[in-house]
Amino acid sequence: YTYGNLSVKEACRFDSENFLLVMGNGSTSDGLYKFNITTHTFNLVQFFDNPNFIKLCSDNNTYFVGGQFNGLLSSTDGNTWTEVPYFNSKGCTQMAIYVQHLVINQNNNIHATYYSSDAGNTWAQSANTDLINDISFSNNGTLYGVFPGMSYSSGLYISNDFGETWAVSFYTSNLNSVGFDVTGDIMIGWRNLYPPALGIAGFNPAGSVCTYYNAGLPNKMINKIQTNPILSS
Repeated sequence: YTYGNLSVKEACRFDSENFLLVMGNGSTSDGLYKFNITTHTFNLVQFFDNPNFIKLCSDNNTYFVGGQFNGLLSSTDGNTWTEVPYFNSKGCTQMAIYVQHLVINQNNNIHATYYSSDAGNTWAQSANTDLINDISFSNNGTLYGVFPGMSYSSGLYISNDFGETWAVSFYTSNLNSVGFDVTGDIMIGWRNLYPPALGIAGFNPAGSVCTYYNAGLPNKMINKIQTNPILSS
């Protein structure tokens, strides 16, 4: 189902009949929509330029919507949305949640990471980090992030304090995504501009060992790693 050529950036369950969608293509129609799974209709909730994500923090039942240039919105009912003042001059590229710990990265003309330890009531900027491109929490609260590109700093980074500080875990060029399988093992994926294409691998922090899982994979340019725990996939 399509609506006005708007790309669906992310979806979140609203109720038994509707999903909340962040949709956009850089036009004046960008924003937050409801999609009814019975009638297959789209209904505008709020205009919002260049949205990137929608997340639900189950710790306080609050939705968050982040925009590439226009900050962060929050809502406790999915209908009425307010701006989070801390992000009025900041962009929000991605968000990761672990209980009451929220982390947002900004990747536009400014590269920074921000964290909250009280479910989004207060925020601060992470120390000793520049460009973190992808973020993911493990099931025990360890946070991993990707420093992309081909610089001397490129690789996989780790935060053991929910995003407050970061340290390098594994240097590697062209890393693009980090996630976890259903057993909690770390999975990392690359987007190599030039051969050899590395694809996707399981990563063991002990000795920085990679086990590659590329057999049968038709394309080794990895965009994003996500898990469906119900299907163990």
